[in-house]
Amino acid sequence: MKFANGWQVSVQWGAGNYCDHCFAPAGLSPEFYHRSDTAEVLVTRPDGKDEQVKGWMRADEVAILLSKVARKKAETRE
Repeated sequence: MKFANGWQVSVQWGAGNYCDHCFAPAGLSPEFYHRSDTAEVLVTRPDGKDEQVKGWMRADEVAILLSKVARKKAETRE
């Protein structure tokens, strides 16, 4: 998701992401992956540089992070 200030946030869960299902075996039903208490989040700066990936974040933590990123000042691209 890209905010008006140019910052982006990616929120993912499922096998291979740093969340509840990170080490889940292959072949489980798709419904298994549709629910997770935690997610992997990546924040990307307007210049395209990634911040550190944060894993196993709970919904309330993700909501707080989204709010903080949305309020960040836009940065000029050089």
